[in-house]
Amino acid sequence: MRALALVALTGCTQLFGLSDPGRRDAAASDASDGATLDMAQDATGDAPGPQACGNTDPALIGCFDFEDSVENVSPYILSVVASNYTFGTGRLGKAVHMDATTSFVIADNASLDQASVTVEMWIYVEALPATGARMGLWDTDGQYGVFLRDTGAFYCSNLAGVASADGVITINTWLHVGCTSDTTAVTQYANGIVTGTGAGGVLATAPATGSAIGGNAPSGDRFVGYIDSLRVYNYARSAAQICASAGC
Repeated sequence: MRALALVALTGCTQLFGLSDPGRRDAAASDASDGATLDMAQDATGDAPGPQACGNTDPALIGCFDFEDSVENVSPYILSVVASNYTFGTGRLGKAVHMDATTSFVIADNASLDQASVTVEMWIYVEALPATGARMGLWDTDGQYGVFLRDTGAFYCSNLAGVASADGVITINTWLHVGCTSDTTAVTQYANGIVTGTGAGGVLATAPATGSAIGGNAPSGDRFVGYIDSLRVYNYARSAAQICASAGC
């Protein structure tokens, strides 16, 4: 009698740039769906990966999937006023497309005034800022934000701010960016990998000018490109959770 040995091989492909917003790699199409990542557990019992919009997690303040809608779908009601935007094929499903004329404003809301916070999203940059200028991805005025620089760097703004190295941002390529901040540290991630750290601290109280997606609050610094799967949490997510959101 011969014994038969069956060996199962499993692999994991880290999902980095897709050069065309209108295509998704076939291998990534199913494996990167939010439903799959939502069910993943890390060794500590945390649930890494993007959480589905519409869930009841009280830590998920902002949840924007941009599936033909710009509304926030989370346990919190945020007043959103947006204009001059379209939808296209995103990194996961659809994404919102913005340009220099787009305005995306969220009215001031106490739920966004947090001592600790995480902002993460997929971005597809079609143009970098002009020399000496910047573009906003998310900004809660006077409190915390995520911005692009003309050098191809991005930075997490808070009491001090942390910037990545120049050239991290590549034109016409999907990139997952994340910023976490609490009293201990500020950490930024690109495609799930730490690209900068700094000293933490209690975030300032935001003025009554609200927040902006794809720009600076209250106005200006418009982003040009696509944003997908934007999440805002009221705590600093772990490295494993950010990595899972990025598909690594």
